[in-house]
Amino acid sequence: MLDTRDVDEEVYSKLNTWVVRKHPDRYGIEIPGNVVYSFVDEMSDRVDRGLRVSENAVRRAERAYSTRERTSIS
Repeated sequence: MLDTRDVDEEVYSKLNTWVVRKHPDRYGIEIPGNVVYSFVDEMSDRVDRGLRVSENAVRRAERAYSTRERTSIS
């Protein structure tokens, strides 16, 4: 990024000397409870909607199968 902005080599060298780049601490990050609650609530709603869709699909398939079975017996 600094290369594309024509930053002087001396400034670039000083930055590399003083700035320590490191990854965030994954286990030390604290998340507010309301954010976690909202996330869990939304995921629960999505799972419920997905279950309803799959249950409806199974019911439609069962009806189609039983209709086909009845017509083949007659």
